Amino acid sequence: MLIKNEIANVWCIEDNELENKNKVISRIVYDGLEIAILKTKQDWAYADMLIKDKNNIYWELGIAPIDFNRLKNGNLDNQEIKKYCDDIKNTITKMNFEQFFQKKIDKSMYFNKCELQFIATHYPILYEKSKQSREKFLNKREQENAEERKKLEKANNEKVSATNEIFESKIAEMKMKIHLGDIVKVEELRFYKNNDYYNGETYQNNILYLAKQYKVNIPLATQGYINNRLVEYNFGTGVYSIKRMKNNNNPSTKIRECLEQIKDKIDEEYKRNKEKTKIEQIKGVVR
Repeated sequence: MLIKNEIANVWCIEDNELENKNKVISRIVYDGLEIAILKTKQDWAYADMLIKDKNNIYWELGIAPIDFNRLKNGNLDNQEIKKYCDDIKNTITKMNFEQFFQKKIDKSMYFNKCELQFIATHYPILYEKSKQSREKFLNKREQENAEERKKLEKANNEKVSATNEIFESKIAEMKMKIHLGDIVKVEELRFYKNNDYYNGETYQNNILYLAKQYKVNIPLATQGYINNRLVEYNFGTGVYSIKRMKNNNNPSTKIRECLEQIKDKIDEEYKRNKEKTKIEQIKGVVR
């Protein structure tokens, strides 16, 4: 179909701001009906058809999306194209804008800025009600969004609490086993730092986590050994098992020294807590 590009005065929204400018439009005339869009939107899957008023001003109201590519690349010998053009013509020619806008007002629907300007120009009696309808819609949407954010925040907090509860339980169990000289299996811990969901989940080797917590300095090579090779460690005997590798099955020269430092720190903590509990019990008796 024959497309003509020309400059016309257009009301439209760009970057969320209402503008009235001379712009290049692309138009097709079908059976006396002008089907036009902004030229910059020719390649869009669906572009908004421009509504032309009696003053030859075009309005991009956002109410009439059309597949302009279908028209651009087709011809009227194709019955589907002809029917599509007929449908557009029937819809536009039969459209009563005043009734259309009134129905939107009755349902408290959203009006974009270009619609409001169009109404102010051509149907001023509906302007204030249209503005109120827009405000009602935006207020309702903001309330719904606030409720949704609240639900999401609650769900996120519940996830953080559940994850960190498991994490704290595993840490406490691991410390007890270390204090008692039992075997501790190496595993990856999952937790949220500072109980903050938006920090994202942290994944860390349980032995290396304790080393960091108790400020035990472990050489990088030994950290890699613990992270990639160590399977379990007996904190009573110092015996440990590792994953077998094809090229390197040598034992670590530092692992016992480093892990014993962790045990010493935990034993000291247990001792302090025990003494603190005794003091608090004595104070309770004296009272």
